[in-house]
Amino acid sequence: MKNLFFLALALLGLSLSSCQKEEDLSPAAPCTDCIEILNIRLHNYMEFKLYGYYNHVWDHWDREESSAIEKRPDLFVRIRDDTYSQRRYIYEGSILAENAPRDSTILLTAESIFIPADSFPNARIQIMDQDYRSNINRWYHDEVGNFYFNPREIMDDKISHIVRGQSDETQISFDVKFH
Repeated sequence: MKNLFFLALALLGLSLSSCQKEEDLSPAAPCTDCIEILNIRLHNYMEFKLYGYYNHVWDHWDREESSAIEKRPDLFVRIRDDTYSQRRYIYEGSILAENAPRDSTILLTAESIFIPADSFPNARIQIMDQDYRSNINRWYHDEVGNFYFNPREIMDDKISHIVRGQSDETQISFDVKFH
């Protein structure tokens, strides 16, 4: 009976200690006065522009492949400081959308990208094709699309979900947190 009493006390002590407030284990932002971009998604992906002088080159992205689906571009995202004197890449995505399906939503990044609000005035989100090396005019085919934004404007306006469009119905969207 005595052992049962001590066992009940021990269980009561454990349950009370588990009621204490847990600490926030989420990682702290590596900067202040910055925006955090996450979940970059490509929507209604059809085509961006004429890639050749005479035709759309949907069937020319991966020339060595035999099926139409395998010829589609393998897309990933890069973010670039697009200030004329700098033009440096600040992020390259780790998610690759292989044989990008048309007319769908594609998640291109899930990790957080921190950009100080006053670091540079012009940023460009680039949608890139990983297989551009197999194309004849590789310098012309590597960048599939561009979307521009200004980190300071986003910080000042406190917009938590951004949508940018380009040609046809193709859009990107991303979520923003403020630090």
